[in-house]
Amino acid sequence: MTTGMKEGTTLLHVAQRVIAGLMILGTTISLAWADDSDVCTKGRGDEKISACTRAIASERSKGANVAWAYNNRGNAYRSKGDYDRAIQDYDEAIRLDPKYSAAYYNRGSAFDDKGEYDRAIRDYNEAIRLNPK
Repeated sequence: MTTGMKEGTTLLHVAQRVIAGLMILGTTISLAWADDSDVCTKGRGDEKISACTRAIASERSKGANVAWAYNNRGNAYRSKGDYDRAIQDYDEAIRLDPKYSAAYYNRGSAFDDKGEYDRAIRDYNEAIRLNPK
């Protein structure tokens, strides 16, 4: 076998290993994102906040497609009594998806928890207007 053939064969093996590694990495990243998505939806407390934060930062979630993660993270902050941070996340969810009725309802609940009843009523009314069912 000539030196050129050995180099070509070696490069082919290296390329195959690199491709296999990238495929494994891609699968791992997809599984991690799916896990974050699940924990962001069903988790609690700090674990939920962390998973939602990773989902928000992910390249897979952009625009209105990430509003759910802001809403869910807001729910986690609200359950911890951190109403201001919850409201910030609901604000962002609404900015990204102005027709997201759950975000209006949840922000209304956070305002209600803070005793800001006029703002709560406005958000509840908007949630009902967007989803009267």
